[in-house]
This record gives sequence, C-alpha cells and structure tokens, in this order.
Amino acid sequence: PDHVDVISGGPPVREVYEVSVYDRLEPELGEATHARVTTRQVQSGNMDEVIQTYLNSAVPLRRAQGSIGAILLTDRDTGNAVNITLWKSESEMDAAAPSGDVDNISVGQHTRDSYEVGADI
Repeated sequence: PDHVDVISGGPPVREVYEVSVYDRLEPELGEATHARVTTRQVQSGNMDEVIQTYLNSAVPLRRAQGSIGAILLTDRDTGNAVNITLWKSESEMDAAAPSGDVDNISVGQHTRDSYEVGADI
C-alpha cells in the first residue's frame, strides 16, 4: 500500500473536476494558512449560471482583507460544484462571509467546511 494510504486509514477517494475559475496571484503562494471549502449540487442545466455568478462575486471577495485566492471546480456530469477560498488567517476567513449568491440555483443543502492549510506550494 501507498504510504499515504497507511497513515490516512485507506486509499483516497478520487474525483475529477473541471477548473472553471482560478484566481490566484503568484506572489502569494505559500501564504495561505486557512481554506473554506463549499460543496453544492447545482440544478441541471445551471452550471454556466453558477460559474458566471461566481465570477461576479469573486471580484469583491478577492478584495476582502486576507483573501489570497479562489478556485471553483465543477463537474457538469454530476452537477457538483466545489468552491475553495484561501486566506492568510482564520480570523480574516471568518470575517468574510460567503455571499450565498448561488443558493437559489442549488439543490438541497450545501456543505461548508474550514481547514488549516497543510501545504501551499
């Protein structure tokens, strides 16, 4: 077994997504300490609207204190969308509330989790 499999308790679940939006400035690589990950199911046929809405809301979010970058991963076949935002500190991440702009074109409840960044390379 792979070393990571042994220390994590089993093999990872592998999923493939299209990178629909990537907003990250190169000088800020290595500065992220926290990440917010939001996963949602998008109504059939609305992925382009989700991407456009994300682009429109990502610009103001990018100006938030401590924001380092954002990425939107999408899978049109399953309707899954994963939004990852990177922050310089936990307090700055907590101070920047997500907009909720795509809630009305999502299906069911979304999940939102916060993580400490283990490596930012």
